[in-house]
Amino acid sequence: APQGHWQHRRQGRDLGVRAFIRLRPVSVVETSDIEMFEMSPARPRVITIKDPLSSGRREHSFEFSAVFGHEMDQEKIFLPVAGPIVDGALLGRSGCVMAYGQ
Repeated sequence: APQGHWQHRRQGRDLGVRAFIRLRPVSVVETSDIEMFEMSPARPRVITIKDPLSSGRREHSFEFSAVFGHEMDQEKIFLPVAGPIVDGALLGRSGCVMAYGQ
């Protein structure tokens, strides 16, 4: 069977459900003294969202398979996110990519 670009990373195991996030740039209207998103180099797969209406007192953290900044181009996001699913589809496997954006 042909080996896809990402096949060596799978090592024969199912990747299961993975969740990715790409942060969009903050608009001029949204700019404030409080940063809405926080990412820590110590936890690169975790993003903390701060509620701007609470003056930074309320926040929620979420862990993803990977977090992409707004400066990432489409190709650098496609390869790790959809690449394995496309490779699998070419080998006859089922796969699904769901995307939501604003």
